[in-house]
Amino acid sequence: MNLYRREVVLPQPGENRQEILDFLQRVLGFVSYELLVASQQSIVDIKRSTTLPFSSFSSFLGEINSSGVDHVVQIYDVGPLDSLVSPLYSPKKHVLWVYVFPLYPFDVKYFLILVMPKSMVKKKQISLASFLIRQFFLNLYLEEETKRYKESQEFLFSVFNKNPVGLVITGSDGVIRKYNREFFDLAGEVRRIQFVIGEDLFDVLVRHQNLDVLKMYKELYLHIKGIPLYEDTGSIRGYIFSIVNETKNYLLSQKISQSEEQFKQLFQQLPVGLVIFEPSGKIYLANEAFLFLIGMYNDVELYQKHISDILNVTDTDFRNILQQVQKNPLLYFRVGLRPQYGNRVFSVHIRPLLLGEKEVFQATLEDVSLENELYRQLDEKSKRVEEELMTAKRVWEHILTVPTIYNSRIRFEVFSKPSSHLGGDFYDLFALDDTHIGVVVADVSGHGVSAALITSMLKIYFEFNPKDPHKISDVLRYLHYILSKVLPPDQFVTLFYGVIDTKTSTISYINCGNPKPLFFSPTTKSVSSLEGMAPPLGSIHSVVFSDYIHSQKLSDNTRLLFYTDGLFVFRNEGGFFNHEKLADLFARHAERQISRVLPEMYDTLLRSYFPLTEDDATMVMVVLEPPFRTKQYLSLPSNVLEIDHAIVKIQANILSVADLNDDEKWRLYTALYEALINAVEHGNRFDVQKRVHVFYRVLKQAIVIKVRDEGKGFVVEDVPNPLDKQNLLKPSGRGIFMMRKLMTRVKYNRTGNEVVMLLRFEKPVCEEKV
Repeated sequence: MNLYRREVVLPQPGENRQEILDFLQRVLGFVSYELLVASQQSIVDIKRSTTLPFSSFSSFLGEINSSGVDHVVQIYDVGPLDSLVSPLYSPKKHVLWVYVFPLYPFDVKYFLILVMPKSMVKKKQISLASFLIRQFFLNLYLEEETKRYKESQEFLFSVFNKNPVGLVITGSDGVIRKYNREFFDLAGEVRRIQFVIGEDLFDVLVRHQNLDVLKMYKELYLHIKGIPLYEDTGSIRGYIFSIVNETKNYLLSQKISQSEEQFKQLFQQLPVGLVIFEPSGKIYLANEAFLFLIGMYNDVELYQKHISDILNVTDTDFRNILQQVQKNPLLYFRVGLRPQYGNRVFSVHIRPLLLGEKEVFQATLEDVSLENELYRQLDEKSKRVEEELMTAKRVWEHILTVPTIYNSRIRFEVFSKPSSHLGGDFYDLFALDDTHIGVVVADVSGHGVSAALITSMLKIYFEFNPKDPHKISDVLRYLHYILSKVLPPDQFVTLFYGVIDTKTSTISYINCGNPKPLFFSPTTKSVSSLEGMAPPLGSIHSVVFSDYIHSQKLSDNTRLLFYTDGLFVFRNEGGFFNHEKLADLFARHAERQISRVLPEMYDTLLRSYFPLTEDDATMVMVVLEPPFRTKQYLSLPSNVLEIDHAIVKIQANILSVADLNDDEKWRLYTALYEALINAVEHGNRFDVQKRVHVFYRVLKQAIVIKVRDEGKGFVVEDVPNPLDKQNLLKPSGRGIFMMRKLMTRVKYNRTGNEVVMLLRFEKPVCEEKV
């Protein structure tokens, strides 16, 4: 084919790349053409749209690149091009020529590779191929430029036209060439940018090549930025401006500035100490009142400190306080200053606060040093009053202690619960003679100290009563006369006074306004009341008490219940607790163990009812025991002064039946003394309101004694052995050891508050005496 004939039409620049390559193949008859694009990461075969192995092709193309452009390379071993060469021309049978054109018009490298037999390589063909390669290069350049233009147009449309910020492009003289919709909405139809920013600001942009100002235009606050646009030669061909409407933000910032200024003025003028600190504790701001409170006049030094450097709190306490503040904004606490700032005490309220976007805490401090000192003094006085009340209570309890009654036919239990330290209830049992026992239960109107003083006075009046205690009316007439003289007009005393004749099993009494006592008959299993009522003592002037005397016959094992009206302040859904409900409650508990009757009755009352007001509550149960000659009982208060007298009485009763020798008498006395002293000291812990109960019985040739206290008990096995070396010199701890050595047998109950002792003696007791 003649390549220079007129009918051969060469492809023109910009025509389809595929047409150029097809023409090359027809004219030159090369085996194959390849178009590779090489970058730093990959090599792509555009003809097959595949990625080639980077390592082998990279080294091959690197050698071609180093040899220069338009250089024909004769290759005998095709190497990495083997997979690209047509299988019709096997490298083993033909010598192949590879003509490589490196093209670098862009950031990536294009390689056009022509592969042909050596026999087809001619000079004219090479020249023609070189020309066509130039055309192909131009085609690639035009295609890439077109692609870039499209991308720039898309960028211009998306970034410039659709930008929410006003954008405008001007010439170097300020004439507007292009603008977007946002600029038009802000500035309107203008020809020159100077109409918006002014000539002076445009001159600033020209001189300094940069503009960033806040400019007021048509009552709008516009944030304007401007930068130059350069030609390829480096000269300025125009400017581009961005314009943002900052009117709302500007006005808001002005308001915030004014608010901050007002806040600072108010902050400084407040009369209480205020300090703002960061979550780390670093002080951020403090007013003059705070500086005055801590005695500091240089606030510069203050802002370098931590809040815990001022307030006397540890870092751990500070973190805990901030955590509590987040949960409870109304948290108040009291804290003192560090010693170097004085001994003042402050009431501190901390709350979270936002200053702009900064999270801080505000502490309000109020000086409560004087208040705290007053509270401290009040607390000391309260403690002294409490101590005095406790002392008064001990004295009051000693005054109201029921003495030891040496009458085995009378057994009693007491339950008393004052509404405060001191109460207005009064009870007493005392022996008039060997067969008569006096019973007094009284309630003074009112509560607390005043009522307790009157009860103590009433006890003394009974003790030193000049009248015969057997004559009930005379005693009450005397008390009524005395109380009418000493009681305030608004106070009175309700009182029950009765005398129990243990020989005839009768009770004579006068009830002066006290609730009616109850008694439980073991034969009929029923509860009845002691009827009759006289006016309260001290309420009216003239009362004939002899008209109010009543008597009641009792049987053995009768249980009498005396009480005050403090039980009737309880109520539930069914109404108030009253006399009838108390009788029913007493009937259900009367036959239980004597020591448990009253506590269990009160527990039942608490479970079923609730008190409307606080009042003193007292119950006294007296049991009329059947007569026994050898079985005796007595109870004594927890007073060591009562022990010797009680032992003498017990020993006298025993010796009236049994004939003991001197050794047996000594053993009995010593063991009984140790048991009673343990009960008073270790069991009841000298509480005079708790009693020690003694049961004893004489058998034919033995004595059984049971001693019980009202304490919590103890574990007998835990008592150390007094014979151990470390215990030999101790002044106490030998009581149980001595009891076991002196008595025939000693046994404690599980609780440890009751001991039973057995003493065998030589001479048996006569059958008639047992």
